[in-house]
Amino acid sequence: MTQPLAALAERLDRRGPRFGFVCPPPEGPDWYCLADIASTGTITRWLNELPAARAGMRNVAAAGTSLQLANCVVRPLLAMLHLEHAFPDLTAADVYVERGRAGSFGRLALRPTPILSGKDDLIGPAADRIYDLFSPTLQAIRVDGRYGLRNLWGGVLDMIGAASLLIARTAGLPQQRVWSVTERLLDELARRAECAGGRPQPFTVRYSGGEALFTVKGTCCLRYREHGLRAGEQPANDEAYCHTCPFADDDLRRRHYADQLERRGH
Repeated sequence: MTQPLAALAERLDRRGPRFGFVCPPPEGPDWYCLADIASTGTITRWLNELPAARAGMRNVAAAGTSLQLANCVVRPLLAMLHLEHAFPDLTAADVYVERGRAGSFGRLALRPTPILSGKDDLIGPAADRIYDLFSPTLQAIRVDGRYGLRNLWGGVLDMIGAASLLIARTAGLPQQRVWSVTERLLDELARRAECAGGRPQPFTVRYSGGEALFTVKGTCCLRYREHGLRAGEQPANDEAYCHTCPFADDDLRRRHYADQLERRGH
């Protein structure tokens, strides 16, 4: 008989590979247990590998690493919450992330754990578990990356917001309803973190099929510094700011996402 969490992983993978996860975790050198990352020198090694750190911008490397890690972890967890009305009762020892030699994060893997049922309100329990998962790792990144804990938590909130609306758009869920649920989760997590930075905000994009919601980050990931810019300075190319950056031009952002929606036929 298939373990319930493994069965859930299969269902989400059928919904879309970006929502799925692996259960149980594979073995191999590219898989890292979240419980071990903060205490084994892994963060130091990861940051040392990145061009930004080698160029003397360790805080940029820290911001980018924490965002990618957060996205890897929260996207499948939020897919469970929004699509399955479920959340795994996990700890950091149950969570594994895949990180390739190029420095990018791949899949999420979870050990078989009980699943909290959607019969009860899952927002508080989900916030508790997300907070416990990330706290030790963000503390380690703060110390090694010389980047503030307030901004690190702000990045986690940003990834929760972006992932939630991606799930809503892709799965055809009511986007405003998903955002309302997401705002409750953001409130609960920000309260637990106490030092959470800016909050992601919804951003409406109109296209031939109607309207779609995206997010604008509340916390900048500092990527512009790798392009020699100051905060808010307009770049000569589209690579200096990500499209969800609070410093990016709203009109360019709107055109980018409208074009994306038209190309995909959504």
